[in-house]
Amino acid sequence: MRRFISGAFLWVALASVGLAQPAIPPINRASVTEKVVFVSASRPLGALQERRARERGEDPKLAPGDRIEAYLTRPEGIGPFPAVVLLPRCNGFTPSVQEIMPQRLASWGFVTIAVNSLATRSVKDPCANATVDQLADAYGALFYLTHLPIVDGSRIAALGLAGGGRTALALAEAQGSTMVVNPDKLTFRAAVAYYPECGHVSDKLVLPVLILIGRDDQWARAASCEDLKARQANDGAPIDLTVFPDARHSFLEPDFMADYNERTAEASLEQARAFLSRSLGISR
Repeated sequence: MRRFISGAFLWVALASVGLAQPAIPPINRASVTEKVVFVSASRPLGALQERRARERGEDPKLAPGDRIEAYLTRPEGIGPFPAVVLLPRCNGFTPSVQEIMPQRLASWGFVTIAVNSLATRSVKDPCANATVDQLADAYGALFYLTHLPIVDGSRIAALGLAGGGRTALALAEAQGSTMVVNPDKLTFRAAVAYYPECGHVSDKLVLPVLILIGRDDQWARAASCEDLKARQANDGAPIDLTVFPDARHSFLEPDFMADYNERTAEASLEQARAFLSRSLGISR
């Protein structure tokens, strides 16, 4: 598992060796962040589960969703605002996910809910543990947001980093909204995927997608995203793909000193802002 360095330690470490500090965006003091809890979406029962329950003389019952911690950041004003569900990498929260990205999104006019899928789960190796159901957590966050007066429930997107980017792509697949119990048929409007592995996408994409990945990514294959775009060219929702030359896996996040690339990060954020503004109908 790759280890991250906290934002505070990063600043000290850079200063101690005389290096230029990365251009971490300033916190938007007009925004407000609070810790919230929501319930993850339930998965539908399969035919085998229903049959076994009936064989035991039981009524088939859905497993309740997990309680999930998150951080809700809202811009100044009364709204209702468009919103973004922020999905971190498999090994959890970093300062970029909890603070930097939500504040940047708030400055653009988006409510953001940063989903901490690990906080209430006892998981030894989250990157290899299938019990962390980030897709169900993402839908739980969507359901939660649609009940907030400050959020326009018809304008919600997902933005994921690494493993969270892979989840964002899964949310954009045609089968995505059928993978959870979703009686109101709520859905996302768009998805942004930072450095995901794209080879797992097997279904048609029905949401517009922006994929941002480095050519020198050492964990996800840029070629897999190029193949995905080619496969979907004449079928499904549009895919915007940028492969940044000389960029590594975590180029957006200052928490990862070896990979962070300030110039690429800022260029990618401009693309993300333009894409989200266009997809969610917000003027810049």
